[in-house]
Amino acid sequence: MEPEYQKALQRNPHLGTYIKDFVNRTGHQPEFVAGLSKELQDEEYVNVIFPVGDPVFIHIYGTPEMGEIGYYSIEPLLNDLEKKKYDAIMDLILERSANEPVPKDEEELKELIVKLLNSAINVGAGGQIDGEKVNIIEKILPKIKTIPVTQQELNNLQYHIERNIIGSGPLEPIIRDPYLEDIHSIGIVGIFIVHKIFGMMKTDLSFGDEAGLDQWLRSMSE
Repeated sequence: MEPEYQKALQRNPHLGTYIKDFVNRTGHQPEFVAGLSKELQDEEYVNVIFPVGDPVFIHIYGTPEMGEIGYYSIEPLLNDLEKKKYDAIMDLILERSANEPVPKDEEELKELIVKLLNSAINVGAGGQIDGEKVNIIEKILPKIKTIPVTQQELNNLQYHIERNIIGSGPLEPIIRDPYLEDIHSIGIVGIFIVHKIFGMMKTDLSFGDEAGLDQWLRSMSE
């Protein structure tokens, strides 16, 4: 196993999970590469993964039987509990940001997000966030609310928070791709791109539903 591939797996557990699931489904082991070569556009079989900046990777996969080459993003996914924690943390960040000075640039915005995120969490064993009981002392002297998270949950949550506030939301993986030539079409399900090596490609990215697309369009206009 190549040293860079080993390091990428150690830093990004979701990458190993993705590759394991893919191999189990297809029986094909992707090749990990630092970048793409133009020679790939003439290949009938393509199966490569390349980094576009931790924790995001792009998987290009296609066989003669498929009839096309697919474009798949690899990024940390939030499970149901992490989604609840994401919503709760975002509420706390929004609430507490009202007491902070307006950031002058993106760097200051990122520093503020990290500051507010750290104030909203308690890193440890993690656990549930629903059904917390408040005793009589806490009613009189309320504690500063924090959300219990593990270190891995924090890594996943921080990526999604920064992706959605500073980055490009669900489009973040393709925006990071240095081989992106153009975003050809944006819809609820199908997001097509023009790739410098493979031409027109349909990605696996999605806004989920119309509400998700509307929310993204609003965030991009702010």
